[in-house]
Amino acid sequence: MIKRYFWGIIREEEGVTALEYGLIGSIVSVAIILSLPLIGVRLSAMFQLVANCFR
Repeated sequence: MIKRYFWGIIREEEGVTALEYGLIGSIVSVAIILSLPLIGVRLSAMFQLVANCFR
């Protein structure tokens, strides 16, 4: 019974679509996480420039 359940999940195409969306989401998440340090440095420099204008 369990074996039949898992084979049904594997053959079901909706499960494949969900897996593809999950992979796309994880790739986008990794790209965002890897770009955060670069964005953080630029954002920090911008705030420092604004702070220097008020001095």
